[in-house]
Amino acid sequence: MNDNSKLDIILGPMFSGKTTKILEIMDAFDRENIKYIAVKPEIDDRYIEKNKNHYIVSHNLKKRECKVTSNLNDVFQEVQKKKTIEPNQSDSFQYIIIDEGQFFENLYNFCILCLEKLKINVIVTGLDGDYQRKPIGEILKLLPIANTITKLSSKCHICQKEAIFTHRLVEDSEQILIGGSDIYVPLCRSHYVEKNKLLACSLEF
Repeated sequence: MNDNSKLDIILGPMFSGKTTKILEIMDAFDRENIKYIAVKPEIDDRYIEKNKNHYIVSHNLKKRECKVTSNLNDVFQEVQKKKTIEPNQSDSFQYIIIDEGQFFENLYNFCILCLEKLKINVIVTGLDGDYQRKPIGEILKLLPIANTITKLSSKCHICQKEAIFTHRLVEDSEQILIGGSDIYVPLCRSHYVEKNKLLACSLEF
């Protein structure tokens, strides 16, 4: 039994390679015969043909099969059952991988239970902020309980310098709006401030 289960978080704006990183981890786990279950939210149907949403897909269209759900409780029950049946077997899950974690409700409780009750390692990827640079979902609640936190960046759509923000191209105020490069682009700090007409001088302590 692993008494030191760990949580690794991979954050960043859109187009920063978070999903590509997850796919690389899955490839490495397969080579090393490490058992895992990969999960993505049902709401994320980008780059997928109709009725074929059971894949984690990167922006460059590399994909791997995964479990798709809108409720992490389904995943917990499945993992708990397998752990109970095969608590000491090599084919019991060692890792749970969650892509686009910001879209899941009860993400924090799920991770705590997996880490500290089931003693299973968890890897979570997701956005650390929405298009307004505001927290989205529960992913930032995980930071105090994480072993490692990796912040990825992209290249600014305008100047090609480091981009850490996601900029929305369309007029829509809903926080969650699923889309790709037709709706979002990565921007550096200067161009994000410019495009969103933000004035730091208007802020006060």
